[in-house]
Amino acid sequence: MEIARLSDDDCIRFWAIWSLVMMGKLHLALELEGFVHSPGPLQQKAIELAFRVLPMDTARQWISNMSNSDENARAIIRATGVLGDPQAMPWLIEMMKTLRVARVAGEAFSLISGIDLEEHDLALEIPSIETLEEDMDPGEINEDENLAWPCVEKLAVVWQKYGQGFKPGNRYFLGKPLSDDFLRTTVLHGFQRSRHAAALELSIRHTGQILVNTSASHPF
Repeated sequence: MEIARLSDDDCIRFWAIWSLVMMGKLHLALELEGFVHSPGPLQQKAIELAFRVLPMDTARQWISNMSNSDENARAIIRATGVLGDPQAMPWLIEMMKTLRVARVAGEAFSLISGIDLEEHDLALEIPSIETLEEDMDPGEINEDENLAWPCVEKLAVVWQKYGQGFKPGNRYFLGKPLSDDFLRTTVLHGFQRSRHAAALELSIRHTGQILVNTSASHPF
């Protein structure tokens, strides 16, 4: 595994680092920085792992560094959602005003706050986006297909009302501080993306624990 980590092949090197981090060598998450900053098939995988492991100050610095490229807008939003720091919520609400990233920003908001946009009438009817989708990558369209369109005005009011209950600098997942019990409950009963995130969090928190197959109906 250590030899593979030094490979010239990006894919081999990435999965070697990923595996070693999952085995408890959390400091090696720093070696994922290049993958986090580089658009491509491994970027999202790197984000999902790195921003669950990095110290808060380091994670914030990486996100700041990513902002130097407009190409990374979606990646920055996803990293923000994974990190779970409520300090970023006003920025996420502002990003919802940009149609191309509105839905992924809404998802990140929900991932941190636990507020379901459709359940609480915080979503819009689908806007006219034919021109927008002509300019979007097909992969982006597919990724966002089942995500709600956030209502910026309503969400701003909701966050102004409830945001004081969240402490900046702490990590939140679906509106709660990380805990094993809540993560296990989410794996059992959450939506698919949330189940995957919770399973990954649990595996990181418990070195050597097998990553739960979130396609299974009864993982525990």
